[in-house]
Amino acid sequence: MGSFQQDIRKTLIKYALAPIFVLAVLGAGFAWWSWQHDVVQRSEEAGAVAAEVLDRLILDYGQRLAYVADKGDFANIQSDGEQRRAIYEWLYHEVNIAHDDTRFFLLDREGRILLGNYRELPDYLQSMPMDWGIWHRMRLAGEKAVVEFGPRISHRNSDLLLGRAVEKEGEVRGYWLFVISGEYLANAISSPYMDFAMVNSFGYAPVATSPDLQEGAFQALPEAFAGKDGQTASLAKKDFYVTSQRIGESDFTLYSAMPVSELLGRYGMAAAVLLGMLSIMLPVLLYLARQESKARAKAVEELNTVFEMRQLEAQFHPHFIFNTLENIKFMIRLNPAAAVNMVVNLSSILRYGINNLVQEVTLAEEWKYTRAYLEIMQYRFGKRLHCEFALQVNMDRVKIPKLIFQPILENAIKYGEAEDGSINVRLGVYERAGELVISVANDGVPIPPEQLQELQSLLKGRDNPTVHTGIYNVHRRLRLMYGERYGVAVHSGEPEGTVVELKLPLCVQ
Repeated sequence: MGSFQQDIRKTLIKYALAPIFVLAVLGAGFAWWSWQHDVVQRSEEAGAVAAEVLDRLILDYGQRLAYVADKGDFANIQSDGEQRRAIYEWLYHEVNIAHDDTRFFLLDREGRILLGNYRELPDYLQSMPMDWGIWHRMRLAGEKAVVEFGPRISHRNSDLLLGRAVEKEGEVRGYWLFVISGEYLANAISSPYMDFAMVNSFGYAPVATSPDLQEGAFQALPEAFAGKDGQTASLAKKDFYVTSQRIGESDFTLYSAMPVSELLGRYGMAAAVLLGMLSIMLPVLLYLARQESKARAKAVEELNTVFEMRQLEAQFHPHFIFNTLENIKFMIRLNPAAAVNMVVNLSSILRYGINNLVQEVTLAEEWKYTRAYLEIMQYRFGKRLHCEFALQVNMDRVKIPKLIFQPILENAIKYGEAEDGSINVRLGVYERAGELVISVANDGVPIPPEQLQELQSLLKGRDNPTVHTGIYNVHRRLRLMYGERYGVAVHSGEPEGTVVELKLPLCVQ
């Protein structure tokens, strides 16, 4: 009996206590690594990028101030229409490079506008006496640029003002002034993972990506965050990881606040689970042993499904990015302005695509991303490409897998050229027999029968030895997520052209 009890004790230590102890150590190690990687490193990197963006913006506009202040004589700018026109054109070009709605002004010593891309100064400057505020500081600074914020009562974010006095023979003759929208500054540093606040030397946050980082009528940085760098802080029963760093050589500090309440909650829940496992391990040990084979088989099956999903996504992203960059390279030669818009749309698409935590989105979200993609294609093919849409379901409530429109549309555009060179694509989304149907059709030359049969055979199998990556990946993803009865069907022939039909369950949130 003693030997049997000793064997039981050893078995418990081997199969219960020892694994739990190892799991606890690994869990603690993983929690530390997760905190360092997902919180500390991400906060530091995002804060450094945002601070660099703001620093570069201030430096760029400071250089523009220096250029226009040294460009010709102030009196000549007033009297010489050609010189005034040249400076206006240069300024207009410079502020439109960034598309940030920056306003620029040349004013006389009384604050009257001599030149500018807006007819009136912001309200807070119109009511400001010329011997006070930024006017006074520009006179004191001489040829140095003055950087400060202009408060807008009706807006949460304040404008950034960069100005410089124009002097001649020691006397102030006028002022150059740039006014940069606070909303543009907030959008330039926004992040899906954390919020930022641009704080001045008095502790006020005139620009922030979230109202949580501004308190009171004067928009002060919450006291819980003040002076924090690489520390956690609590505000309104929420926990944040706070970092701060100076923005270049300016008097401003950039604070970042990453919400960590959910992460800390998961850490606490994991610890509670471990303690619970210790307390119930002995009575359930035999049951777990009987269920081990079934659990392992199920875990392996689920792991294989997740692994295959990740493989399909990994195949899609490089393929899409490569094709889009090829289009942009093509457009740079023909239409640089269009290429810039294509890059902006590509940036929007990539931000949408890199969130691997989301498997399903609403039709409205997917449609927004799809329109950005179609705009890129419209630049590429011009008037040859014509798209029609029939969206007959509730876009805000119906949910679909993420990133399923683009591969099908890409194939429709790529192979949909008609004999006259036109590309006509029709996208329809509708309900049929309680299911959601997505149809993408084109009027191009039909697929040859042997190729169509090959493609249809491919969709019935589990492997893809061909080059039909986009359609197969969408088909496989639908089957993995919803079952074998769902997926992609392809029809091609005269006179309807080629139709790719996606069938999936009607999921309404």
